[in-house]
Amino acid sequence: MSARLQALATAPRPWVLPYVTAGFPSLDETVDLLLAAEDAGATAVEVGLPFSDPLADGPVIQRASQAALAAGTTLDGILEAVARFRARSELPVILMGYANPIFRRGAERFFADAAAAGADGLIVPDLPVEEARPHLAAARGAGLAWTFLAAPTSPIRRWHHPTPARRSQRRRSWAGYRRSSWPRAGTWPSEYSSTRFQVDRRA
Repeated sequence: MSARLQALATAPRPWVLPYVTAGFPSLDETVDLLLAAEDAGATAVEVGLPFSDPLADGPVIQRASQAALAAGTTLDGILEAVARFRARSELPVILMGYANPIFRRGAERFFADAAAAGADGLIVPDLPVEEARPHLAAARGAGLAWTFLAAPTSPIRRWHHPTPARRSQRRRSWAGYRRSSWPRAGTWPSEYSSTRFQVDRRA
């Protein structure tokens, strides 16, 4: 886990992580939006990697991703934009993207390139713990913290699923992201009672 995320993990206040689709409306404006998020008090930012076939995103993010791709946004361009933001900010950056572009680039190369650009962590919503396990060590070696998703219907045992990173107490490199709505972000009202129930059980 990067020093930026380690410092954030000890912060007493709740995290506020706004999400920005990279390349929408442009990569230059993506950098501006990230800087504006910091000025507005964000504790970290999520940078979405646009993908043609999203599984976990609702219509708003889908349209933003389609527009970004249509404008020619590429993974190299996104990482360059992250690097430009990093040159002006120490705010933690979490990349959120799907497995296909990552594996097409090569997982280890992606981790190294993302870390070199200044990213601190990643979320891969279509890669569950079991399938991510072979790649955790490489991500950790690059200094990236991997965040796994848990749906409202996920049983509590999923929160405790063993991974090499979890078993290691020396260097934590994973986190849990408990979604409050389903099936996709921005499409259903939050199930507040279910969320509170599972958070209480998790605690």
